Amino acid sequence: KVKSERRRAREEYKSLLAEVRRLVEERRNLIDELRAVRELMQSKKALYQSLAEEVEIPISVIKRKIEELEWYMQTHILTLEEEKQYISNLQAYSSLLKRALSLMKEREEYLELRALHLSLRSRVAELTNKIGELKKLLSEKKAKIEELKNKLSASLAEYMSAKSLLENKKKELEECDTNITQLTSKLIALRQEYSNILKSIEKEKER
Repeated sequence: KVKSERRRAREEYKSLLAEVRRLVEERRNLIDELRAVRELMQSKKALYQSLAEEVEIPISVIKRKIEELEWYMQTHILTLEEEKQYISNLQAYSSLLKRALSLMKEREEYLELRALHLSLRSRVAELTNKIGELKKLLSEKKAKIEELKNKLSASLAEYMSAKSLLENKKKELEECDTNITQLTSKLIALRQEYSNILKSIEKEKER
């Protein structure tokens, strides 16, 4: 019973150890991913802040200004100089809109990366706790295995002692059997000798 219990405990220990190693590897990969995401976040944040300094006007305002310029150019007769000025203004606002849209895109990507970063941190913390719990179980299993090992050693020592005692008793019994056999032979010989003596005495009387 103790032996099978120890075998089961060892199998459970090996299974737990394999699970701990798997989780540790998963956590290591997540930490590497977390580091990469953090670096990408810093890069996105720097770009986002740089664009934010260039674009202070809301996108809706820029779009409305472009629409106004286009509408004015379509509904008014302009001199060549005025047309050049309006086209220049239109290009400037279009360039500003492009940067504003880039700013919005970079901001959205930054926020997505931040959400991913938080998710990864949460998963790493979860794995760290799980690994800690499993390591505690491993320690308990190891102590249980050691306890069962000691029980087995004690049982084996007790068995060997009993076996040695039985072997000694067996030898004593064998010696007793040998002695009994020898004494039986001597007794038979003595009886024969006694019978012979009686016969000799009877013959002497008959004379």
